[in-house]
Amino acid sequence: MANAGVLLELTKSNLDGAVESLRKAVTTIQNDMLSEIMNDKAAAEGGDIWQGEGANNFVNEMTGNIQPEIEDMTTSLLEYLNMIQMGAENVQATDNALVSNAGDLRAECQSIYS
Repeated sequence: MANAGVLLELTKSNLDGAVESLRKAVTTIQNDMLSEIMNDKAAAEGGDIWQGEGANNFVNEMTGNIQPEIEDMTTSLLEYLNMIQMGAENVQATDNALVSNAGDLRAECQSIYS
């Protein structure tokens, strides 16, 4: 039983590291995407890349639709990663309880049959 607990702990440690790496990657991607959008939006607002109704529509689309969608997608991905980590913590807690109960059961059986 102890070996199973050690393996589970190693697996959870690896999962924690992977989840943290994914969190950083998601945040970096969001920041990079939003930075590009903000640069393009600023250029359109300043008339640097084009002017007129098309530029105004572009700015409105970036601000009203694209930026919030990217932010919502990032929030959803980070929440999903949190759920994965919480699930792993629940598995670990359940495993710890089972190992503890198995030890209690073993001691009880030994006292009955000895």
